[in-house]
Amino acid sequence: MADLSFSKHAGLQDGTGDNSYISYVHKYMSFAVLTYERIIASLRNLAQLLTYMPETSDIRMFREKGERMLMERQEHGSTYRDIFSYLLSADPNGGEKFTQKELNSNANLVIIAGSDTTSSTLAQALRALVKEPRILSKLQREIDDLCSVTGKDKEITIDSIRNLEFLNAVVDEVLRLYNPIPSGPHATTYPQGIEVGGLHIPGNVQFEMSHLVLMTDERYFPQGKSFIPERWTREGPELVRDRRAYIPFGYGVHSCVGKTLALHELRLVIARIVRTFDIQFGHSHDDVFFDREWNDYMVVENGNLWLRFLPRRLEDISG
Repeated sequence: MADLSFSKHAGLQDGTGDNSYISYVHKYMSFAVLTYERIIASLRNLAQLLTYMPETSDIRMFREKGERMLMERQEHGSTYRDIFSYLLSADPNGGEKFTQKELNSNANLVIIAGSDTTSSTLAQALRALVKEPRILSKLQREIDDLCSVTGKDKEITIDSIRNLEFLNAVVDEVLRLYNPIPSGPHATTYPQGIEVGGLHIPGNVQFEMSHLVLMTDERYFPQGKSFIPERWTREGPELVRDRRAYIPFGYGVHSCVGKTLALHELRLVIARIVRTFDIQFGHSHDDVFFDREWNDYMVVENGNLWLRFLPRRLEDISG
C-alpha cells in the first residue's frame, strides 16, 4: 500500500523495512474503537473531545508515520501516478481542495484499510487450509492443473487465476467466515424510522450490522460456522440459501473501493503459496490460544500464527 498510495518502497518484502508498524495500527484502532465507539459515541456532545485526548507513544508513532509518508509524497507533486496523485489534485464538489488535515486522515486510512485487512485475511486463509488438509490438497490440484498446461508451467497471474472455481470458493469462504471487518458496516436510519423484523427503529439512529453474525447465520448459510468452500461451487449450492447475506465488502455506495485489488491480492498470494509449499502448523502453534487472542477493533487483530512452509517435491507438482 505504501507503493500504491505514496509511490514509496516500504521495505517489508525484502526485510529492509520496519515490520513493527502493523502493531501500531492495532494499537491505534483499539484506542479509537474502545474510546469512541463504546464510550463517546453514546454521548454525542462529547465526541468532539476525542481529538483533544492524550496520545500514547504508539498511537503518535502510527499517526506521524502516515503523515511523514504523505509529506514526502507531496514533495514530488504530480511526478507519480498513485492514489494520492488523485487526492492531491481532487476538487470535491467543485469547491476547495482537500485540507491538509483531511489528507493526513486519508493517509492513515489507506494503510489501515489496504494493508491490515488483507494480511489478516491471508493469515486466516492459511490457517483454515492447514486445519483442513483435504481442502488444501484440492486447491493444490487445481493450481497444479493450471500450471501444467501443455506440459509447461503456466505463470500464475491475475488473469490466469481469475476464474479458477475452487480458488475463488476458498477466498469467498474465508471472507465469509473470517471477515477482516467483523463488526460490519455502520448506517443511520431514515428520518421517518424503519421497521426491521417487526421492530420499529426511530429515525436518525446510528446502528451497526455485524458481518460475523450475518454471514454465519444458519438461516442464510447452513453449517455457517464451518469452513466449506464447496458452498460457493456447483458441488454445494444448497449451503447458500440467500446470497444477499454475503456482503464481505459492504454494500451500496459505501462498499469497499479496494474490493478488486483485495481479491487480486488474495488470489495471487494464496495460489503462489499453495503451488510452492505444503503447509503445516509449527510446533509452537496453539490454535486455542490463537482464537483467544483474536480481537475485533473494527479491523482484526489475530493471535500468533506459527506455520511451517515445506517446499513441495517436483514429482508431486508435475505428477
